[in-house]
Amino acid sequence: MLTAIMGGRIRPILKIYAGIWMACLLSSTSYAFEIFEILRTDADPQFRHEQIYGCSRPYSAEVHVTINCPTNCPSRSSVIQCATSAGWFRTEVDLTKTTAMDGKTAADFLGLNRSITIWRPDRNMSYMVSPTRKGYYELPGLIKPGEKYVPPEPEPLISNKLLGKETIDGHQCLKYHRVFKGYHINDFTVWEAKDLDDFCIQIQYVDTSLLCEDKPCVITMLFKQISFKPAPSLFEVPKGYQRYDDPLKLLEP
Repeated sequence: MLTAIMGGRIRPILKIYAGIWMACLLSSTSYAFEIFEILRTDADPQFRHEQIYGCSRPYSAEVHVTINCPTNCPSRSSVIQCATSAGWFRTEVDLTKTTAMDGKTAADFLGLNRSITIWRPDRNMSYMVSPTRKGYYELPGLIKPGEKYVPPEPEPLISNKLLGKETIDGHQCLKYHRVFKGYHINDFTVWEAKDLDDFCIQIQYVDTSLLCEDKPCVITMLFKQISFKPAPSLFEVPKGYQRYDDPLKLLEP
């Protein structure tokens, strides 16, 4: 899926790695599955931002993800720190702020506070980092010898309709409905902040693959604390962290 090489492009694999990482710990119980749903690839804010805009510029942001369904199902939420620069990517999920349907958090279930994935295509390597364990696990990438990483470009735009102006999180925004040719989710509502050089600070879409009582859920991603100069240290494993050869040992609570 995200790891596929299509048309010479290697799509970012952050969340699929993070999903595999989390899946190592999740049982088959419905409670565990609910937690996994909100950490799934389709809710990855960085991937969605790249799908709409490509890797247009470096940034870091705190992204508040909310999943709502048009049923009696309770909403679920997560806070994800995203950063990208020069083709490097980082995703950090705050498990203490990642809720399941019963209101408990992923941290309650897993015994971990954060999960971090760093992707460095220049090294053809991704790192799964556990601050709880002060350790990391290396996972080689899919770039073959002689190939180079090519940043993604925005998917072809089919329609772009201006819906009006709204203030989102204190930013004056232009609100658009956009339809792209591409992935199975290609219909978005986006809010672009004029004071941030049209940076998209909110994305909303219906995910027909994420159902609650057979009804598709609505995912909203709000970008906060945005910086266009992400620190280089974000894309490195912290000094002093131990390298683990077994990811299950790294993730033991």
